[in-house]
Amino acid sequence: MTPERYQQVKSAFRLALEFPPVQRELFLRQLCTNDPALLLLVLDLLEADSIPQTTLDRPAVGTEFRIRTVSLSYTATRH
Repeated sequence: MTPERYQQVKSAFRLALEFPPVQRELFLRQLCTNDPALLLLVLDLLEADSIPQTTLDRPAVGTEFRIRTVSLSYTATRH
């Protein structure tokens, strides 16, 4: 993908996100009337973006993570 094409896809994707999900495809069909490949690319991105994150998509260490430390102490005895 060329940098110019990337910018087109990114721009169309961001514009589509400004619409409610039920109106995005209609907006994109109007925007991409002369570029069906762009329409398909952005629709694919929107579909991927709508998939809920799974546990594997989130960082292993998040806001719920707390480090618990145990204080170890010892007594040195002298003989």
